[in-house]
Amino acid sequence: MFRFKLITMAILVLLPVYSYSSYSQNVLEGFEELFELKESTVRIRNLDGSLTSPIPFLTSFNTLKLDLNNKKAIAQVSDYLNDNAVSAEYQQKMIDQLIAGIQEQSECLGKLDECELYPETFEIVHNYNDQEV
Repeated sequence: MFRFKLITMAILVLLPVYSYSSYSQNVLEGFEELFELKESTVRIRNLDGSLTSPIPFLTSFNTLKLDLNNKKAIAQVSDYLNDNAVSAEYQQKMIDQLIAGIQEQSECLGKLDECELYPETFEIVHNYNDQEV
């Protein structure tokens, strides 16, 4: 009888730990490839609505990252910021944030190409499906 109670207690204690680890997975089985960073080209939207020529980034479904070793891509982003009259104060902050990588924050609801944001400084939104920023 004591052994039965001990086994029952062990199951009751360990079951929540097991279920927590099962549900704490962020990526569903079979979708892992969507969340792996891969090099792809992304176009950045200019202030006039047009798009830049493609710039190589490391992307996944929810992440956008500028490769620190790709000096040409960093120069292209810097040129984009200059062409769009972004102040020098924010240029380096934006480039640093892109090098560190941004995670999708789901700030936009609905269609991403119609998204309007009003951030205090700046916000970067990655449209994975259309490979646009």
